[in-house]
Amino acid sequence: MRKTINRYIRNCYICQRSKTSRNKSNDLLQSLLISEQRWQDIAMNFIINLFDSSKYNAILMIICRLSKEKHYISCIIDDENITVEKTAEMLIQWVYWTHDLSSFIVSDRDSQFISILWKFLCKRLNIFLWLFIIYHSQINDQSERVNQNVKQYLRFFCSYMQNDWSKWLLMIKFVDNNILFSVIFLIFFFMNKNFHSHMSFNSDIIEYESIRERLQIDWTKNISEQMNKTLIFAREVLIKTWKQMMNQANKHRKKINYKIESRMFLNEQNIITARLFKKLNDKMLNSFQIINLVDSFYKLKLLKTMRIHDVFYSELLRLVVNNSLFNQKNEFSKSIVINDEDEWKIDDILNSRRYRRQLQYRVK
Repeated sequence: MRKTINRYIRNCYICQRSKTSRNKSNDLLQSLLISEQRWQDIAMNFIINLFDSSKYNAILMIICRLSKEKHYISCIIDDENITVEKTAEMLIQWVYWTHDLSSFIVSDRDSQFISILWKFLCKRLNIFLWLFIIYHSQINDQSERVNQNVKQYLRFFCSYMQNDWSKWLLMIKFVDNNILFSVIFLIFFFMNKNFHSHMSFNSDIIEYESIRERLQIDWTKNISEQMNKTLIFAREVLIKTWKQMMNQANKHRKKINYKIESRMFLNEQNIITARLFKKLNDKMLNSFQIINLVDSFYKLKLLKTMRIHDVFYSELLRLVVNNSLFNQKNEFSKSIVINDEDEWKIDDILNSRRYRRQLQYRVK
């Protein structure tokens, strides 16, 4: 009888949708490889919705994925968007002119990064783009972590009105580029310039002799050889740490390959439905059929009332158990409504205005 009850519960759709999953994370850790050279691979991200400060309302973060050197750039974003031309101009001014033309850019799927013009520009410059899904941040957790650090510093020093953050940004950049890299026990500034800053905040805890011994640098040789040895040393340590991180993380993960036409429950954590309160929502939405495999992601056949992107990461899916008892009835929910608002086809835009910091249009 116990086996029968357990089997009934395992195959109950209401139980599967309502309970929190305690299984291992689906799929193994997906992390990018270590770069070969400084500023060859960069990561980009925007911090938006900031209060206007010296006419700026956003921050563009650019990070070298090998040397960890960072640039924090004040910029202007109108209507939560920034033009491709302006983004390219900031890259030329802060990266290409100062360092070199990058060959690999990691970013999220902001409008300027997915536009046809940006893709065409990167293709002409022979730059490979890696666009990650916003809810799959393990690919670009480095920029997400830096994002948290910048906002933390700004909370420390900003005024109550939060209108002076831009004047602190360069100092925050200086501090972030002068901290101790805990993995290889080097200061970012020394790793990139081969000498320590006169205002290094961690100079009292650095054992310079031990660093020299670990790097095995012959100080009688030229600076280029010293920089090359520093780069080789840093890259070897990063690769070793990267492998250890992958092995440790994958202990709590499992590789799962779902088949096309399989039915999957979809996690509701990133989806806003028409229900007023999310606290008592089902953990899993309705079950949907897999219709295609897109790289390591799955395309689902959603309901017509669900006006959202139909490609999802495997972590958000759970296979429907289909081993029901005789006469056990399971019904799928048909009440999932997302973005269910009337849509109108317009003939023309007649006028526009700014009202309470929002852009409004008069349409025909």
